[in-house]
Amino acid sequence: MKPLLAAICLLPSLALAQDLPTLYQWMQGSFSSETQAQRDDDYHPILLHMAPIWTERKDGLWLYVEQALKSKTPYRQRVYQLTETSDGHFISAVYTIDEPSRMVGAWEDEAQLQQLEFAQINLKAGCEITLLWQPQQQRFTGATEDDNCKSKLYGASYATATTVITANQLVSWDRGFDSEGKHKWGATKGGYRFDKLGY
Repeated sequence: MKPLLAAICLLPSLALAQDLPTLYQWMQGSFSSETQAQRDDDYHPILLHMAPIWTERKDGLWLYVEQALKSKTPYRQRVYQLTETSDGHFISAVYTIDEPSRMVGAWEDEAQLQQLEFAQINLKAGCEITLLWQPQQQRFTGATEDDNCKSKLYGASYATATTVITANQLVSWDRGFDSEGKHKWGATKGGYRFDKLGY
């Protein structure tokens, strides 16, 4: 196939990826940072699970999220709400869960997942990630804004998060800083690289 014709044939697939359902689909599933951890001792083998929830709601696309060190109880459980803005950006809002321990393992148990009610989650204001589509790299990239995401973890006053999402990988870099901008927690060399399992 001639180069120009090949490029033209690629255009529809490039355009189709720039939508909310694609972002939603790419974020679903189980992911692991084990490959990165094997190559670099500064990173831990972490499992990340994201499952669709509340598919009947009309105010965005929703995901239940669990994150845990391999074979351990989850250290983070969240709900994400994905929406699209009028200017073509995408927002991933973050919610905490009341009594999260009762939801452990819900990502693989539909009956358990259905027990989570909307009234049992709480918005983490300022912690939303604004994402944009990069067509040449075929990826979504995004970050929190400034010091808007407040956090008291390990002496921090705010947290930042950046992410890169492709069809088969999710890179997540979460860090905490004190009021003077001093690093308090999180990876220092770059984000965790989560490979999609079974891709």
